[in-house]
Amino acid sequence: MSDAFRTFLRWLERRGLIEKVPAFPRIEVTGYEPRILTLDQQAAVLAAIPWDRRGAFLAGAFEALRLSEAEIRALDIDDYEDGWLDVSKAVKGNAVSSPIRVTKNRSSQRREVWSPELKEWIEWRIAQATPEARLRGEIALFWNPTARNAPKRWAPDALEREWNRACEKVGVRGVPFQQGTRHTTLTALSQELPERVLRQFSRHRHAGSLDHYTRPRATPAAIVRALRSSRAARPRYTR
Repeated sequence: MSDAFRTFLRWLERRGLIEKVPAFPRIEVTGYEPRILTLDQQAAVLAAIPWDRRGAFLAGAFEALRLSEAEIRALDIDDYEDGWLDVSKAVKGNAVSSPIRVTKNRSSQRREVWSPELKEWIEWRIAQATPEARLRGEIALFWNPTARNAPKRWAPDALEREWNRACEKVGVRGVPFQQGTRHTTLTALSQELPERVLRQFSRHRHAGSLDHYTRPRATPAAIVRALRSSRAARPRYTR
């Protein structure tokens, strides 16, 4: 915006409508610092979410899927096969009826789900997708079982309410869903993984986008080593 305004002023100067383009002040931009959790806090919040609703939150935490681009909400049962997840689309809007199209940066990735907890939940969820349920249109992979829409997709505000209820149960306050899941995990991984690997895992297009996670090979084994070294004392998730 400031560059466009400066160009406009130079145009006025060339036309003789102003004598000189004034000096522009230097504006210091405060760096973005998300509010994040420790991994123990994150694990406690995840464990406080009812099992049947937990999948979206496990996906945000363990696969660092985005809520802001609605990847979690867009994924369907057919996007998961034999331990692999195809991430290639997002819901374009906050309404459950919003169209589903390509992701914001038009990236797609077939990735192996490394987390045993997330795999267990997905296998459980697929077992709920009976032929009768599919005929009713219940196709969302990370479903909200009480949603009124046919695919059983989460709405953003419903995700936040569920997350906030779990946070309150364990005494965590003021940390939104995406910051408590994706941002918390990527910040922890940045201490263990090289930048190139973290960018592959997080699917950031540019290295500079990782600055607020600090510096960080996104093989499943590398992700497991990095997270489990920090989660040694985390509670086991129960249904």
